[in-house]
Amino acid sequence: MAVKNIGKSNWEARGKYKMPDGTYKDYRRKGFKTKAAAEEFERNLKDQGKLGVAVAKSQITFSVLTEMYLKSKKGKKKTSSIVDDETVFKKINADIGDEKIIGLNRSKLETYFQELDEKGYSINYIDKIYFCVKKALTYARKEHLISYNVMDDIERIKRLDEVKEEIKFWTPDDLKRFLSVIDNNTLKDFYEFLYWTGLRRGEALGITWEKVNFEDHTLRINQQISVKLGEDVITSPKTKNSIRTLKMPEVIYNMMKRRFEEARILNGFNEKFFIFGNDVPLKRNYIQKNLDKYIIKAGVKTRITIHGFRHSCASYLINSGCNILAVAKYLGDTVDTLTSTYAHLFTNTQDELIAAIDQSNKKED
Repeated sequence: MAVKNIGKSNWEARGKYKMPDGTYKDYRRKGFKTKAAAEEFERNLKDQGKLGVAVAKSQITFSVLTEMYLKSKKGKKKTSSIVDDETVFKKINADIGDEKIIGLNRSKLETYFQELDEKGYSINYIDKIYFCVKKALTYARKEHLISYNVMDDIERIKRLDEVKEEIKFWTPDDLKRFLSVIDNNTLKDFYEFLYWTGLRRGEALGITWEKVNFEDHTLRINQQISVKLGEDVITSPKTKNSIRTLKMPEVIYNMMKRRFEEARILNGFNEKFFIFGNDVPLKRNYIQKNLDKYIIKAGVKTRITIHGFRHSCASYLINSGCNILAVAKYLGDTVDTLTSTYAHLFTNTQDELIAAIDQSNKKED
């Protein structure tokens, strides 16, 4: 903003001022008889701009805020993390997206989280919603859209009396019984592949033929299939540890050789084809729906989810006495995550160590 004398008793005000939407607009006004009059015009224009911006900020809804937040994270967060946030924000916006952020007080948000609890959503899912709301409002505070983040005063929902559900997994015999009733070769291969590799569903669906090295008997895991607004997209794996090269067990190597021979004769085949689904990966709903159907048909007593195949692989390897570090690397996890998740499988470890020490000393005696 600036004023300028352009002639006798003729002052000009010229510059830019900020609009409520954050953009700038040029202005130029002549004919002020004094410098003071031109400066007064600029002061009024500036004050009006500030008021407009303040009013605009107060009208921002939570759904608009989430768009702003997600846009600010593009290129700064992993695509898979953004996709996860988008999925959770979609649920939140369906519930409170029309609420103005300036009106989201402690009482309103605590009531929202309590309603989620009463509706029976899992604690893990409610936690995801809690942290997404907090992230969005933290961003709003940083951008001076609100003066205080009320989420700093709100505690997470807790169910102190809830008994943690045991991890469900299958033995190789359960798997064999399950596979025996499947009449779809692709699904049969996919479920068996999950069991013996322990891959996450998205990791398995994201493998293309260029990631399979038959000479070295290895699979390269460095991408996964995520769902973004109902569409399958390729993203990077869940964590750094998830990026790995797996040695294929013989059962998986033979499966890959057979599937490759079947795929390579298809029209348009290339190395970008997915090992499960060809030009497009298998759909998640299709995989889950058929899993439930075949479990019932096979009469397997333990009902597992798709992630249960990963639990089954981990449990089988741990029970087989495999090195814990090797198991963690095979699954793309850390040792800490593995031991905390499967702590129930290590309950006798200390007794076994003591027994080994005692046994050694008895031999010396």
